[in-house]
Amino acid sequence: MFKPCSGCILINFSWKSDGFFKKSYAVLVQEMVETLEKHLPGQNYLASQPIQMRFNELLEGTRADVAVKIYGPDLEVNLDLSKKIQSIVMGVPGAGDVEVDLAGTSPVLRIEPKDGVLANYGASLTDVLETVSVAIGGEEAGYIY
Repeated sequence: MFKPCSGCILINFSWKSDGFFKKSYAVLVQEMVETLEKHLPGQNYLASQPIQMRFNELLEGTRADVAVKIYGPDLEVNLDLSKKIQSIVMGVPGAGDVEVDLAGTSPVLRIEPKDGVLANYGASLTDVLETVSVAIGGEEAGYIY
C-alpha cells in the first residue's frame, strides 16, 4: 500500500460514478478543481489535454484555444480592459475556462537574509539559498530500481 510523505496530499479521483455510467469530463474536472482549491487555495487551475495544450503554447504563446492579448504601458488600464473582456467572453455560449493572466503580476517570493542573524548561527547566504531552493523545488535524493 502506498503511503505518502507527511507533508504530501494524496487525492484519488475516479471516472466511475455510483452506477454503471462514467462521469462526464466536466463533472470530473469540477470535482478535481474543488478538491485542489480546498487543499491548495490561491492557485489557478486549468484542465486540458496535455498534447493540445503544448501545441497551443508553441504556436500562439498561450495554452488556450482562443486568447485575447492586450498590450500597453499602463498596467492598471490593461487590468481594467482584461476584466471587461473577461466578463464579455464569459457570456459567450460554449466558453469554458475564461481566465485573466497578466504577465509580471504573479506573486514573487522575496527572501532577504539578515547577515547579523546568520552570523550568530554560523550560517552563510549559500546555506539560505540552498535551503530555499530545496524547499521550493525539492532535490533528488536517489534512485529506486
